[in-house]
Amino acid sequence: MLFETLPVDLHFLPDTVRVEDVVRRTRRAADVFLTSATADWGRAKLRSWLIVEYGMATEWTREDEVAPWLAPFAGLDDLAIHEMVEDARRRVTRLMMDESAGWVGPAFAREMVARGLVTCVTDCNGRESYAPAARVELSFLQRVASLFIADFLSHPQDYACIAACPSCGEMFVGGRPRHARGCVRVSGVRAPAESGVRLREAGRPDSVRTRTAARSNVR
Repeated sequence: MLFETLPVDLHFLPDTVRVEDVVRRTRRAADVFLTSATADWGRAKLRSWLIVEYGMATEWTREDEVAPWLAPFAGLDDLAIHEMVEDARRRVTRLMMDESAGWVGPAFAREMVARGLVTCVTDCNGRESYAPAARVELSFLQRVASLFIADFLSHPQDYACIAACPSCGEMFVGGRPRHARGCVRVSGVRAPAESGVRLREAGRPDSVRTRTAARSNVR
């Protein structure tokens, strides 16, 4: 199974951080994985991505016990890491190509939060959004998937046109292909999807109650 039921909570961002910062870092980490993981990733390249892009995307949402650059390396050599990255890329590509068209409505977001793949963040202005979760229990595949699920919840319109190259396997979300000129792009274009997820403004009674209850549980 790709998803497992895990505990979730609400993350309060520092006063200088806005939900847009989290959304932007999430897109960056997902984008770099798409465009770079098609090359041969060994220990050095994976470690760099985990420290920089993934580490920044989960800076405010990962558990204290999580060291994002360590877990995937336990007992693995370069070949095993390359195979792990290739497997994650293929499976996430298939997930986004085959499943994301059905990720409509607020029920999907609630389910992903309940399963621990994404979490909620709120800034000092009371604005809320979704972000990738980083928990000890998550596998490397789940960590990568959480980036794309959170990015989808923030930018569902970008996933209206999605395609994958049968030659190199790279997936394209919105925009134009950026892979090798020799590859042939096969379109997987489908109808636009609406996630039903919006940034919620402060002042709504349900948001205020949620934040107040969550604050009371903050250690």
